[in-house]
Amino acid sequence: MNKIIEQITSKLNNVPKSTLQALIGAVVATVIVVFAVAFFMGGPSTPQEQFKETIKTVVSTDKYLDKMASGFKFSKSKKELLKNHYKELFDDEMIDYLTKELDKKGLFANKKENKNQSLWLATSMQIFNALSLQGLRRLTPEDREKSMVFNRYLVKTLSPRDCKMFVNGDRRLFASSSFQSGSARAFEKMTDEEYAGYLSSLRNAFKAEIRDNPKRVEVTEGQKEKIQSLLSDAIDEELNKQPSGLKARLQRSADDLDRANPVDACKFGRIIYDAAASITNPEDRDLVNKILLTD
Repeated sequence: MNKIIEQITSKLNNVPKSTLQALIGAVVATVIVVFAVAFFMGGPSTPQEQFKETIKTVVSTDKYLDKMASGFKFSKSKKELLKNHYKELFDDEMIDYLTKELDKKGLFANKKENKNQSLWLATSMQIFNALSLQGLRRLTPEDREKSMVFNRYLVKTLSPRDCKMFVNGDRRLFASSSFQSGSARAFEKMTDEEYAGYLSSLRNAFKAEIRDNPKRVEVTEGQKEKIQSLLSDAIDEELNKQPSGLKARLQRSADDLDRANPVDACKFGRIIYDAAASITNPEDRDLVNKILLTD
C-alpha cells in the first residue's frame, strides 16, 4: 500500500496548488470586472495613485462589493462573509504591495491608458496567484486544516469525471466551467463557520508571503515516510468500512487511477480525504495535511 500511497500523493501534490490558483484566478477575475467599472478616468495625478484609489473605492462601496459577491448563489450570510473577505484582503498593506510590484515591473510607465488598465489587472492576478501558492507553505496547522476542509467538500460535489481529473491532478480540469460550478457547490455546502475559516486561511497565506513570516514549512524525507505510513493505515481503515466487492474495486482503481473508471477513481479520492480527516492525533493529521497541501 505504501507504494500506491506514494504514487497517489505525488498526483495529489499538484491538486491543491492548481485548485487554489484556479479559485484565486476566479476571485480576481471578478474583481477585475468591478475594477474596470469603477476605474477613475481622472482624479489622482499619478497612475500609482489612480490604481490605489480605485481599489480602495471598490472595496469600500457596497454596490461594488455586491457585484463581486453576486457571482455565487450564496445565502445572504455567506455573501456577507465574502464581502468582508474582500474588505480585509484589500487593505492598505496589500494595495501598497501590489502597487510596488507593478511599479517594479514598469507597468505604470506606459502612456496608453487602456493598455495600462489591462496590464495592471492581469499582472495583479498573477501576483495574487503566486502569493497564494507560496503562502501555503507558511500556514499554521489551524489554517492548513481550514484549507483542507474545502478539498473534502470539493471531491464530494464534483462529477465523477471531474473528480477523477481532480484526484489525478489533471490541470485541464481547472479552466473548465464544470470545475467552477463544482467549486461553487462545495462552497454552498460548507457551513458559514467553515467558509469563513477557509477565506481567513487564504488571507493569511497572502499576508504571510508578503511579510515573509512565518517561515515556510518544509517536509523532510523522514516525515514523508511517516506521512505515507499514517495515510496508508488510515486509508486501510476507510476501505475496511466498504462492502467487500466495492473495496476490491477501489483497491484495483488505486493501482491505476489513470485507467480506473471515473466513479471508482472518485470514490477512492474521497476515501483519501476522509482518511486524512480521520487521523485523530492533531500533529499526525497536520503532517498529512502538509503533504497534501504544500509538497
